[in-house]
Amino acid sequence: MAAMRALQRSGLIRHIGVSNYSLERWQAAEGALGRPVLSNQVRFNLVIVGPSKALLNGRQRTTGW
Repeated sequence: MAAMRALQRSGLIRHIGVSNYSLERWQAAEGALGRPVLSNQVRFNLVIVGPSKALLNGRQRTTGW
């Protein structure tokens, strides 16, 4: 995340997103950046919904979404 933070501060990128991060890892990334990670592309599965529910519930608690 240090490299991403440096790119963001230099103005080369505006926003940061991640892929397949657990809620804990997503929150750790935000802590390291000092800003929100705007997206987390996760595998969506209609049969196995556990990971999606955990992420959604966690984001609702921390952001009010």
